[in-house]
Amino acid sequence: GLNKPEQLWWIARLAAAGQCRPLASVLLQEVLGSAWPAWARRAGVAAVATLGDDADLLQLERLADLEPADDPGDDLLAAVIEALYPRLLGTTALLGILRPQRNTNYLGPYLVLLGELSGQIPPQDLTSVLTWATAHVQDGENAYGGLFPQLIRRGWEHAEAPATCQTLARLVANLACHPDWPHWPGHDMLPWTGLAPAPRRDLAISVAANLPAGQSYELRDLGLIVPGDLSWLLRELPAMPQPAQEPLARCVPQLAVDRKSVV
Repeated sequence: GLNKPEQLWWIARLAAAGQCRPLASVLLQEVLGSAWPAWARRAGVAAVATLGDDADLLQLERLADLEPADDPGDDLLAAVIEALYPRLLGTTALLGILRPQRNTNYLGPYLVLLGELSGQIPPQDLTSVLTWATAHVQDGENAYGGLFPQLIRRGWEHAEAPATCQTLARLVANLACHPDWPHWPGHDMLPWTGLAPAPRRDLAISVAANLPAGQSYELRDLGLIVPGDLSWLLRELPAMPQPAQEPLARCVPQLAVDRKSVV
């Protein structure tokens, strides 16, 4: 039997490289039933994902909610998601196992996964994921690595769908106003910057409707409202949804000043 974690790591790596499928069940039992360190079990999970059948892979989900002592850096959680999502794990189930990073100073596989995960979400699931993200803004800007900014980019790609635009707007408004997100968006270029005005303005209206009372600076700070929107605002403001009117009206004086300074 195995008596060192290095043995599990090497056997898992060699088995996967050599396509030794009969070892899948043995490795599965090792990663599920032993207390090997997370780094060694992660190699085992990756090998099972390569060598096992769907029944084997589905058993890996049991590793998604280990105690912090058994998965201190979320390495095994990342390995499970990598192995199962989206083919064998639905988005609802994914949202049920995602958790804030246990060690935000650790630059490990979970941090990498969080930065890439948005690209794997099926378009039809975007609204539910954006809704989930809005509910977890309160966890702070370090909790989920790069996931939320990437979700905004992904949501923007599908913002022509009204439901997606609405849920995207709620997430943007919450991020812009929450005190635990002081650095967002930082130096990142927001996805609507420099593009055609119509989709950006639609999002601006929805974001405005979700801002707390008295807030409006965020619309200009995020580039959702720009000096070139002044004439459009003056013309269309009376017909806009009531919750959006006050925040957008607050933008008008500064837009007028900005426009004069440009002239």
